[in-house]
Amino acid sequence: MLNPKAISELQLSVCALGLRRVDSEQHKAEPTAPHFEIIGTGFAVSPELIVTNRHVLESIKAKLACDIYEHDSFLAQFLTLKPDGWSLHFCKIGDVGSCNSPDEDIGLLHVPGLVSLGDRAVTFGSPEELV
Repeated sequence: MLNPKAISELQLSVCALGLRRVDSEQHKAEPTAPHFEIIGTGFAVSPELIVTNRHVLESIKAKLACDIYEHDSFLAQFLTLKPDGWSLHFCKIGDVGSCNSPDEDIGLLHVPGLVSLGDRAVTFGSPEELV
């Protein structure tokens, strides 16, 4: 069985990566409406860094090139469990980078607003700490 603390940390660090389909004002007015197209997932590894896959970044880049989405519509979506239910949080993505090697499917995202959501970075340790 996995350590409950490890599960809790992992839950906070996981996010959906995608594109907002409407302008930011409509999205703020209707945050639970299906205005967010999820392309992939990632997880926070520091207060301003998310790790994902390169193919997720390539899919988002291709969609942004179609001029259907606003340039600032690339977001990370986090869920937080609160006593009265779930809370959605969206963070704008800053710089992105990925490995140039075709054998490595790794992408990195700089997310300056992530730090405002508190400590969400998953901590790495030995496998023994997970059980």
